[in-house]
Amino acid sequence: MSVFLLSQRTAINYFHQTSHLFISRSFSSKLLKIAFCGSDLFSIHSFKALLQYAATPQAIQSIDLITRKPKPAGRGRKTIATVPILEQLPELQQIYSSTGPIQTHTPESTKEFLDIQAARNFDIVIAVSYGKLIPHQFIAALPYGGLNVHPSLLPKYSGASPLHMALLNRDPYTGVTVQTLHPTKFDRGDILFQSPELPLPQLLNQNHLSSLTSDEAILAADSPLAAITDTLGVVGAQALVHVIKNGLYESPANNKLTPKYDYSYAPRIPSTAAEIHLSSMDTTTILVNNKVLGPLYIFQETIPPLSKKMKKKLGNETSVPVPKRVQLHLLENASQSFPNEFPEQATQMALGDYFLTHITDKSTESDSALVFKTSDGFIAARQIKSEGYAACSAYQLALSMKKRGIFRNSFIL
Repeated sequence: MSVFLLSQRTAINYFHQTSHLFISRSFSSKLLKIAFCGSDLFSIHSFKALLQYAATPQAIQSIDLITRKPKPAGRGRKTIATVPILEQLPELQQIYSSTGPIQTHTPESTKEFLDIQAARNFDIVIAVSYGKLIPHQFIAALPYGGLNVHPSLLPKYSGASPLHMALLNRDPYTGVTVQTLHPTKFDRGDILFQSPELPLPQLLNQNHLSSLTSDEAILAADSPLAAITDTLGVVGAQALVHVIKNGLYESPANNKLTPKYDYSYAPRIPSTAAEIHLSSMDTTTILVNNKVLGPLYIFQETIPPLSKKMKKKLGNETSVPVPKRVQLHLLENASQSFPNEFPEQATQMALGDYFLTHITDKSTESDSALVFKTSDGFIAARQIKSEGYAACSAYQLALSMKKRGIFRNSFIL
């Protein structure tokens, strides 16, 4: 699959630069029976690397997959969302075919975990982006406890969203840590291995390594979060195999590293993080957030048209403004282009005001945009999704503003 090939080509440059860190000192004599807990694309890289390593003689006895059950998702919870690692299982099975079928489990209680252990007799559990805490009773039942691959240089960015935080904070570097599993807390185990500091600008601009600043690098990347997750997935996979090969898990107290970085917490990113606050966000912050979090939203006051029945009921009273969410897609920095093309409008606009460009007729729809004023410039949105309506162009929005109850071209600050 391309998700593997792209990452391997990207990460190999870093392995060449730091290959001495990945050379095995000695091979573990123990043929491990591994329980691998994973779910997403980041964890697939580690699972795939373990399967490949298991294909070599005298390496791993067996690997079972423990993952999450498919769950209802989407509007009305009508669709069933399968975790990515299960979707990739047929391809992964081909790697592991010589050893037999991959045993897959989806436990949801401590008892179910312990029942699996009683049947399979694992030596160690490896959790990579599993999404929930492994029961401490299960970890305690294993001779070598557990390992975890975490996409940050711990203890920096302990928590659920380390990559988001690295990008949102425009860090100059990131990395990967292999740690033991703490019995009751996330990301509090002993650090057994850390990758070198990997520069974010280079990770986000794979085709040409440059001296771009972090801001420029993030804004230039098509999908920075996906790109960095993919690359660090490969780095983490190589680091995990290194730890297994060298038997560092056998005596973690003797092999643990002294932390080099200060502790910081990376909590789960709430949905409210995608809201635009024009009074406190500049153009760069908005565009960076859009790259990392996906489509952003803002609020606008509307006065929805009243039905005849409501007009009769209200009499002379008028409906009050109602804030409606507006989701903005395909954002671009228009701080130079908009004032050059529309100097009069740019001069008149206040913070939060917006202007619909190229809406004269249907032939200009593909060029139309909603351009809004920020504290230090302008941003253009090529698609707009008002609450209760499908996504549309600025041209289509202009045609339906009365229907949507839009009475002024401005957003709520």
